[in-house]
Amino acid sequence: MKVISGKEDIMSVVYHGYSIVNKRGASICNLEDVMIGNFIPKGKYQVWCEKEKVYELFQDLGDATDLFIKISKKGG
Repeated sequence: MKVISGKEDIMSVVYHGYSIVNKRGASICNLEDVMIGNFIPKGKYQVWCEKEKVYELFQDLGDATDLFIKISKKGG
């Protein structure tokens, strides 16, 4: 298992169709790889964390990654 760290690493992984779930339970994914068919989501990228009560959709991968990193750094 590779340790993914840094904004560029996270963006590359998500851009290439993989999702990331951290030890706090936060996740980031590319919805285009999940939503196949005629459904067009309001956002291309999703950041979700039940613990922090966060569910956000983004068109920009950089903005989604920034929120994912912010959630990842909260608490312990």
